[in-house]
Amino acid sequence: MTYEETIQGIPADPEQAWNYEALLALWEEQRGRTEISTEQLEGWSERVLGLLRLQERQLFLDETILTSGIFGMGEINRLTKILLARHGGIGRSKG
Repeated sequence: MTYEETIQGIPADPEQAWNYEALLALWEEQRGRTEISTEQLEGWSERVLGLLRLQERQLFLDETILTSGIFGMGEINRLTKILLARHGGIGRSKG
C-alpha cells in the first residue's frame, strides 16, 4: 500500500480520526494545485493549523523538516507526515 492509499482512509482510532476528514480535504486541495500565491498558501496553512493538535502544529510550522525547493511543498510534505502519523506511521505524535 502506498502512502497516498494509506492517507485516503480514516484512522479507526477516534482520537486519531479527530479533524482527519477536513485535513485530508485540505491535503487534496493543495496536492491538486499547480500554482499557488503567497496569500493562498498562508490562508491554506492557517486552515490546516486550526485543525491540528499542538504537537502537530509545531511539526507543521517547523520549516527545517521535509523542506522542498518548490514553493508550498514543504507544507504539504509536513501535512503528509502528520496524516501518516495518525495511521501509526513515521513520527507518530499524540497530543
